[in-house]
Amino acid sequence: MTTNVFIFSNKLKHQLARHLAFWLIFSLQTVVVATQMKGVADFFVYQSYQAALFFLCSVLPVCIFSVYISLYLLFPFLQKKRYAVFITGIVGLIIFNCVTALFFCVIMRPYICPDCDPINLEEKINMMGNNGINIASFMALVTLGIKFTKNRYLQQIQNRILTRQKITSELKLLKARIQPGFLFETLQVLYYKISADKNQAAEMLLKFSELLSYMLYECDDDCVLIHRELFIINEFIALETMMNETKITITDKVSNYINKKYIPSFILLSLIQNCVIALHNNQHKGLHYLDVKIHTENNMLYCKMNIQPTDGGAIKNVYAGIISTFINRLEIFYINNYKLKFLEEEGEFIITLSLLLLDTFLPNKIEETPATGYTYAHL
Repeated sequence: MTTNVFIFSNKLKHQLARHLAFWLIFSLQTVVVATQMKGVADFFVYQSYQAALFFLCSVLPVCIFSVYISLYLLFPFLQKKRYAVFITGIVGLIIFNCVTALFFCVIMRPYICPDCDPINLEEKINMMGNNGINIASFMALVTLGIKFTKNRYLQQIQNRILTRQKITSELKLLKARIQPGFLFETLQVLYYKISADKNQAAEMLLKFSELLSYMLYECDDDCVLIHRELFIINEFIALETMMNETKITITDKVSNYINKKYIPSFILLSLIQNCVIALHNNQHKGLHYLDVKIHTENNMLYCKMNIQPTDGGAIKNVYAGIISTFINRLEIFYINNYKLKFLEEEGEFIITLSLLLLDTFLPNKIEETPATGYTYAHL
């Protein structure tokens, strides 16, 4: 049984093991604290532990009642945010603990202290305060804190799983759509190119099939090799250049060592593709261009895009939406461990991005490091 299973499993045998371990530790700690020894020789004498054991018998039932009443009767009200009922229940539990503690102390008194006088009022108050409040009620609050922390942790894990599933579903939907406008335009251009220029049509068809194959079949894994993503980006830009008059340039400087690293699949391609398509959809006709520069350094990938639309004011909200959607996906793989800037300078949009490259294709989470940080500049 692993530690994670022992702590979080809901199976009955694991729950019983957890609770038994908890009460065993509590019992040992209580006996050790309550045991009084005058010398080393008393360590091996039963009478040294007798009073401590009887004291445990008077405290343990009260603590058990207190803990399980708080866990199974009061904690649900805390979860439902019914705070008035919860606080009232806590007050009632403290009173119950005091009465129960006094009851068990009176029963166990002859065994704990056979030669002591009958219990007076001051001793009764001390017993209720010490056993009922200091021990039993404190144990109830501790277990409530543990239960609340555990549930909060499990909820965070569940939220993360649901978020990842949502992103996966969105990616599948994105692959299913494959930018219908882009698909229709490509097929239309291919139709005319087959008659006008068969050689260029054949080249376009190869690039288009490569792009579709990557988007439909190779993006099922969370991550892909960086050189594969960059190759598809080059194919996409070459295809766009053939189809449209937009000036698109790409420069990538990636070493062979970095080519063996991984990157979340479809992450760069989707950003560049959306930016290019938004540029084409700009209703203001005229000269516009997009320049992409990609390079790597110390396991980091840096990407800079300079976008010059014909009318920046008419399209800036579109790019702001593209960046906002892109951030949501980045947060799944890079928890505050990336740099992203989106700026406008004299009608030109500048997007800069830096990402940590991975050694494996199944990352659970990329921890935050001092070398990187989150930056997002609004327009």
